[in-house]
Amino acid sequence: MFCTWEHLEIRMMDTRTLINKMHGSLTPSDREFALEGCESISRRVRWWPIRRGNLKVISELSGIEMLIDVLKVWLDDMPVATCAVRAITMIASRSQSEADRVLEFGGLAITENCLNVHSDDREVQQATKKLIKVLTSRSSNLAQREIRICCACAMNNVDLKCAIELGRIMSNDRRQRANSAVDSVTRHRSADMASLVRTVLNHMNSHLWSQQVQDAGLDALTEFGRRPTDVEAALLSCNAPEAVVNAMLKHPKSFEVQWKACLAITLMAESSPLASDLGKRGAVKALKLTYTNFNNDREVQQQVMWALGALSTVSTNVERFQREQIQTCVVDVLRRDNDTKIRPEDKVALPLSLRSVWTNKQLEDAVYGAGATSRPKKPTKADKKDEVFATLNPVARHGKGRYNRVSDEYGSGTPGLLD
Repeated sequence: MFCTWEHLEIRMMDTRTLINKMHGSLTPSDREFALEGCESISRRVRWWPIRRGNLKVISELSGIEMLIDVLKVWLDDMPVATCAVRAITMIASRSQSEADRVLEFGGLAITENCLNVHSDDREVQQATKKLIKVLTSRSSNLAQREIRICCACAMNNVDLKCAIELGRIMSNDRRQRANSAVDSVTRHRSADMASLVRTVLNHMNSHLWSQQVQDAGLDALTEFGRRPTDVEAALLSCNAPEAVVNAMLKHPKSFEVQWKACLAITLMAESSPLASDLGKRGAVKALKLTYTNFNNDREVQQQVMWALGALSTVSTNVERFQREQIQTCVVDVLRRDNDTKIRPEDKVALPLSLRSVWTNKQLEDAVYGAGATSRPKKPTKADKKDEVFATLNPVARHGKGRYNRVSDEYGSGTPGLLD
């Protein structure tokens, strides 16, 4: 592109003057200035010798909000939208605080809208996908951090807003001036459990693809499950059982997610309404799938058994056990328990509540099939007697009695003892 005098003048401006002028040039008639201004900001952030000072100026003058406004005004203009997206990507990838501000001002939703508007342009698609990747990665980290804060608030009975305010105060360098503010914040110690549950589940549903977010969310639900009477209504209204099942189905090969999900189900199932809702949302099917996928992992299979035992206290879940054929898992546990080749520490314990669901006849039908005639018979006394004699008399005898003499075919050769 040919460089005109106007373009050269923009490139020679200092960063503070450029951003101030771009704040006042958000009209359609200033398209060329906005286009070249976004390109100039990208270059100033890309070059490492001047990057730090320019990022500081951009943060002070709300440059990221200005770039988002540019993207909103010229969303349908492919060249300007591409330059604005590249400038935002350059800033967000080099400053976590600016990436947080992009998310705060709805930059992710605007970028996804730009991706849909210019679905036929390869250049715009490449630029917007790169920005979406940067923002989603940062948003998952923020979600994980906020979930950890919610878990800490539930453990210490502290309100979420007060905890966030306290963290902001303590991160300030002038801590000696913040003592009074800390005292005023810590006076309020009543945690709103419904708000904590809602925040955790919103993050889990928004970042279903992120294993780290699901891991942190299941930790928080496990903490909530330790006091089901306090948060039962909130867990039911926010569809916590569905979030747990979705995490199990989305990450079927993750040890951490599966183990923690089974533990959360075990604790949540202490409440009968939650246990019923877990079965309704497909927890039984997900648990059987986990038992099958982790066939050689005793720890996960043990957690699956505890979760199934907790769910078996509800009659409707027992009917779901029959439909999903959970008895095959029970038979596998019993078979391994009777196998002497397996070490005791490698065997899986079977909860009594789960074992009592089926009779011995039903478990035999699960192994051999109903009405099968080829089941192994119990040994009779005669069979045991023949087995003993076979071990005592290794030499074959042609006579019919126990004390009959050996036949003549063993008498040939040198007289003496038989070989």
